[in-house]
Order: sequence, then structure tokens, then C-alpha cells
Amino acid sequence: MSDERSAEDMRRRGGRALLAGVALAILALSAWSGREWVSSWFATSYEGSVSLLTIDEPDKTRLDQAFEQARKTTQTDARLTIQDADRHFRHGVATVIAPTRSQAIAAAKALSDAMAVTFGDSGPGRLTTEARRVADPLPNGTSATSLTAFAFGAPLVGLIALVLILRGWPGFSKDLPRGAGLLAGTSAALAVAIVILPGWAIMALFGVSFFAALAGKIAYNAHLAQKTALWPSTRGRIVRSGMRTARGAGPDTARVGNLPSIEYVYDVDGVEYRGHRIRAGDIAPDSAEATAAPDRYCVGREGPVYYNPADPKDAVLEQGAPLRTTTAYAGAAGTLLLGVAIVAFFMRIGEVIAWLQPYFPEGAVVQGVLFFGATGLLALAILVSDYRQASAAMRWPKAPGTVIASVAEAHRQLVHRSGSSGGSTVTRWSPVVEFSYSVAGKNYHGARIAFGPAVSGGKEWADAIVARYPQGQSIVASYNPTNPAIAVLEPRVAFKWLSLAITAGFFGAAVVFSGLWRLV
Repeated sequence: MSDERSAEDMRRRGGRALLAGVALAILALSAWSGREWVSSWFATSYEGSVSLLTIDEPDKTRLDQAFEQARKTTQTDARLTIQDADRHFRHGVATVIAPTRSQAIAAAKALSDAMAVTFGDSGPGRLTTEARRVADPLPNGTSATSLTAFAFGAPLVGLIALVLILRGWPGFSKDLPRGAGLLAGTSAALAVAIVILPGWAIMALFGVSFFAALAGKIAYNAHLAQKTALWPSTRGRIVRSGMRTARGAGPDTARVGNLPSIEYVYDVDGVEYRGHRIRAGDIAPDSAEATAAPDRYCVGREGPVYYNPADPKDAVLEQGAPLRTTTAYAGAAGTLLLGVAIVAFFMRIGEVIAWLQPYFPEGAVVQGVLFFGATGLLALAILVSDYRQASAAMRWPKAPGTVIASVAEAHRQLVHRSGSSGGSTVTRWSPVVEFSYSVAGKNYHGARIAFGPAVSGGKEWADAIVARYPQGQSIVASYNPTNPAIAVLEPRVAFKWLSLAITAGFFGAAVVFSGLWRLV
């Protein structure tokens, strides 16, 4: 009873600390996000602005004259900044300063109208003006002090909130499911990032998230390998050894792969356990490692089993190697740096385009050249890879087999109509042919009909392919002699002419956007 009361008191104290931490965290986020709004209360002057656009470059002198005359006419405290955006347009910004927000907005509107009229009266051409409907507060001593207080105070309150949350979470989360802490932490970090970080930083984080997840998986597997390197060992014996079929998840259920199915028994302190893991981390289906595992761990083989001393049910047959772990960490860091570099490139794409523009004919759309050129190179690389695989597969040895499943699988897809928010559901069909075959006494499963893109189409087309391979029919599969888990029914490239036409279309679009055809 006393233990239950103690646990309940711990949960209650943890809940109070957690609640106080969450309240302080909300206060800190509110103070941080509203720091500029609060500091604007102490502003004594405001700045309004007018954006200017003129088509002809020689109009710079007229623009200066129109600004000076409009400034004298409206009697405003203003200044003019002119910049060249490119060789066709001239942009400018006129700013005005006034004691109140409404006066700054009104002064900017008056200056905008006066400049448009004065510029039009002085000659041909037109000046486009647009006055902003908001005015920005100009900082002073009091507002700067307020901004500094909130900028430093909000993170301090947030740090106190974090300490309270970390202190209260262990007692509060005892009855929560496993992984609740990770989910709560990730959600909180995302909410904080949205409030604290600027928009460009959030987009950059989303862009690098794929590479970060990949790097995290590599680092996690390296951590597991490093941890198993310290586990003690006991004697074990293999009781089952073979291959099992692994199917894809979600929409990729048509993909079939082969994974090792190993079971072993071992004894720790007089208690017998059964294990299935070969090593820490995942083994890729149809990889050379997966294919070789049944030969390495055949039934009856005895050898060391490495187990977790804190949980003997957790065991592996292979320990992690320190050198491989170090290399994995380096690979994780390299993957993350590559993602950061790619995101940085796309965030500076405007400067890259401006740098490349002089090397193209006038009127070229450089961003179109970059997009379609890169897409064409990617499509070409995939096509060449498929051709190389098909060419090698023609020389692969053959193995007899049997079709164990042959169906036309339906996929529903929502197609949006142009100019409408609605859409219609379209059903596409894919032929799924699964077969089994035997090499050197070992059974394998495959589902690859030919090399090339996975294409779906009409039901008649899918039914025609399925009809060639009815269930129960004997087949001959071409298998990779260095890795028999990889096999194909037809050693050719499917839809090769369509793939070639699409690739040529990408390169053709790049040429059109480059403007090179005008030089011919």
C-alpha cells in the first residue's frame, strides 16, 4: 500500500511540475513571438513606403525629378532608393517618416499619387506606384530596451519551463505507452521551431529532413552496433535456417524480397532463450548479406551468442565492429552535410540563375534549363542502369520455378480537374506476378517481370500480362549468380521506347528554354 501511495505521490508531483512547465513554455513562446509588437508600443515615429516601377532605364532622371517635386508638393520627410532588378526593369522604393502610424500611411499614399502624376506629366511612359497599407515603427531607446528585455527574458523563462518539464515527465509518464516521450518531444520541438524560426529556416529544415532522417538511421544503427560490442556472450545453437519472403508496405505491396530466417537457442543463468536477430540494424532484402546468411548459420551450428545483460531476451549473433561503427558515423555526418549543401544551393538558386544568365542567349529561361536538364540527366541515368541490368541478365543462368500468385491489382488515384478544387477517382491496374524458384537447394521468391519503370494502366493491359503467367504455371527465371535472391522472368527493359521518348522530351524542353534554337 505504501508503494502505491508513493507512486501516486510521484505521479501527482510530476503532473504539477509538468503543468507548470507547459504554462511557462506557453508564456515564453508568447513573449518571444510578441516581442516586436510590444516594443512598437513605445515608438515615437513610423515609416511608410512606396514601391516604384518604371519600364525604361533612361527614366532614372525623370524619376528623381518626379520624387523631388512630389516631396515638395506633399511636404513630407522622404527619401528615395533606386535599384536595377535586371536589364529590363528599374525598381525603386520611397520611404516617408511621420509621428503616427496613420499619418505615415497617409503620407505614403499622397507621395505615391503625386509621383505618378508628376512622372506622367513630364513625358511619355508610365510610373507604377504602390503605397503599403501598413507602417513600421522606428526604434528608439525605450523600444530597444523593451525588445532586448523580451529577447533575453523569453529564452530564460523557456529554460525554466524545460527544467520543470524534464523533472515532471518521469513521474507523469510511468503509465504512458512506450514512445510517448519521443512523440511529445518531437511535437513540442516542431511547435517551438514554427514560433521561433523565420519562414526560410522552417522551409530549410523541411528540405533537409529527409537527409537528417537517413543520417539518423545510419547513426542509430551505428549506436546499436557499438552497444552490442560490449555485450557478454554465451554458447548458442542454430535450430532453423532458411529464407523468408518480405513484402513491401503500403502501396508497395507488389514488391517481394528475400530475407534470412534464422532461429537459435542459448542459455543465460540456466534459462533458455530463443533469438532471431543476426546483428544490430536492418538487413536489406535480396542483399548479398541476406543471401549468404543461411549458409553461414546452418542448422546445428554452434557458436557464440551476444546478449544484453539487462535483458537477456535481446541477443545477436554478430557484434558491432568499432571500425565499421566509426565509418558509419562518418557516413551519417556526410549524408547530413550533403543535405545541407543541397538545401543551401536551392535557397540561393536566384543568385545561381543570375550568375548563369549572361552565358545564355537573350530571353532564355535559366530555371527551366536547370530543371529539365537535371530531370533529363536523372531519367537518362535510370534508363542506362536498366539497360545494363537487362544486358547482364541475358547471360544469367536459369532456374525452374512456379507461379504462386498472379493477379491484376487495382490502385485508386484522385485526379484533380484543372481550374477546380474537386476531382475524380481513377482506377489503375498493375500486374502482380509472384513466383518461386530454387537454386542449389534453396527456395527463393521473386516478383520482377522485367526491368524498367513500374507502370500501371488499364485493366485489359494488366489482365493480358497476368494471362501470360497463370497461377501454377511452370516458369524459368533468370537469376544473378552472385546473388540468387535477385531474379527476373523476362531479361529485357519494359517500356523502353516510352522511357526513351520521355528522356528525349526533357532534354528537348531544356533546349527550348535555353534559347539556343534562336541562334540556328
